[in-house]
Amino acid sequence: MNIFNSLSSFLYDKNYFIALFENEIYVYNYKDIILLKETKVSLSVSNFQLNILGHDLFVKQLDKNEILISGIIDEVSKKYE
Repeated sequence: MNIFNSLSSFLYDKNYFIALFENEIYVYNYKDIILLKETKVSLSVSNFQLNILGHDLFVKQLDKNEILISGIIDEVSKKYE
């Protein structure tokens, strides 16, 4: 098994995975989209709510359990339920 497959297996064998890039945030294994606005996106993830604040936020890619949000991200926080 090569290193990429090992790393992918390690990262995606979790309850959730969040990666923050320049002007994008990727969330794997989210449960539900709570709020979707240009200035705030809230997602239900595992046992907490993930809040993304910024402007010009939009869903760039969406799959059954994966989401990629693009825009100017000012703040990312989580609130335990």
